[in-house]
Amino acid sequence: MRSNIIQPHKHYTCIDHPQYKYKLVRLFTWTNHDLLSNIEVTSPYIRIRKGKMTLKAGYAWDGVTAYHDRPSLMRGSLIHDAMYQLLREGLLPPSSRKLADIIYRKVIVADGTSNLLSWVMYTVLRFMGGKHAAPNTL
Repeated sequence: MRSNIIQPHKHYTCIDHPQYKYKLVRLFTWTNHDLLSNIEVTSPYIRIRKGKMTLKAGYAWDGVTAYHDRPSLMRGSLIHDAMYQLLREGLLPPSSRKLADIIYRKVIVADGTSNLLSWVMYTVLRFMGGKHAAPNTL
């Protein structure tokens, strides 16, 4: 298993919740100075500063939307869902949605997803993801 793939029970747990499927059990960080360098934002569970995203233990997300959850998609879904949450809360500008989708694709490819599947998933996000990033759709 690739070392950057987040693992059940070590990094997150499944939860019984009507809106979320997973919850972090430990602090999660992801650094990409090229993609996150111009973003500074803090919310109760999410912080992006100086090219680094930090998610606190207890952060919950719903995994991969419109596809089955699998190890090579989980880290991307976590990062992407956190960014979409910031978009919904109005803490990131709507123009950041494309960046969130690009990050998702880059992360899932790094974690072993094929270029073809990553392109399909990215394209679906670009066409259908807007409703999940719109402000006040919590």
